[in-house]
Amino acid sequence: MFGTFIFPTNTSAQNPEQYASVLPLEVSLQRIEGQARRHFSERCSAFFVGFDDREAILLSAWHCIDGQLSPLRQPKVSVQGDLVEVNIVESGKTMDRDWLVMRAPRAPFTSLIPFKLSRRPVAENESLIALGWGRENVWTDSEAIAVECPVISATSSIELRCGLTKGDSGGVLARQLENGKLEAVGIISSGDSLSLSYAFPSWRLPNVFD
Repeated sequence: MFGTFIFPTNTSAQNPEQYASVLPLEVSLQRIEGQARRHFSERCSAFFVGFDDREAILLSAWHCIDGQLSPLRQPKVSVQGDLVEVNIVESGKTMDRDWLVMRAPRAPFTSLIPFKLSRRPVAENESLIALGWGRENVWTDSEAIAVECPVISATSSIELRCGLTKGDSGGVLARQLENGKLEAVGIISSGDSLSLSYAFPSWRLPNVFD
């Protein structure tokens, strides 16, 4: 969850063909506030990590579904301009375990390059790339925006020196490999939208392909 909205510094494209695998996510929720039930849409990000035998597997942040899911509207991601319904599989259920696993029909994702999940922890001062649909992004844009995020520390969460924003939640924190590919090292979680952000580490995830 993020604080005051500002515009962070974008990084230049490193491996833009993988950017299409970071998707806008919309979740229709109900929450009780005071004595009233409030209906609203949570806008976050999600990213594609591969296939099991039948379906595509996506990751996002638990807090994006923190509330009662609307029985009338399934969560959806936008895949190259087409809305695709997703099914919630499992989540961490707390901000300390801010991860979410979803499944979706296989066909819309076959042209996308998945993010491989890294089990290798990040190092202090390592420079990473955060990809999400916050800031000025709209769903008609062609791809997520990338922001350079140096690592401050990495224990139970990854602390980053960069200003991500609300819609980036659930997006991917990635490491660029020598071959130019990006691998996922975390899920964007929270921050102050100014100079400090946090991500849930990929090495703390359960096996999402079970």
